[in-house]
Amino acid sequence: MKPIRILLQTTIPFVENDWHVGRFSLLARELAASSGAGRPIEVTARDRASLNDDPVLSTIDRSGFDEIWIFGVDIGNGLTPGEREALRRVRARRGGLRAARD
Repeated sequence: MKPIRILLQTTIPFVENDWHVGRFSLLARELAASSGAGRPIEVTARDRASLNDDPVLSTIDRSGFDEIWIFGVDIGNGLTPGEREALRRVRARRGGLRAARD
């Protein structure tokens, strides 16, 4: 059975004493240990790689992810216009999107 693929993504590059994706490791483990409608769940957790268009976020609509969970933990501008457009295309193909901002 094909797994549900979830991306947990922060809006900032890794910084040890900041809200990097490692701070969401319990969530990632809990999701991966559960099942969605009888399907296994595969979780990928990553921080932003670039302050410009992130190579994953800016092409997320061409990925195999079923759901994207964005954690807006930055104090700046959040997502770039290209990343926002790619996320709109994910929604257009009926992909799931969850967003949280502190």
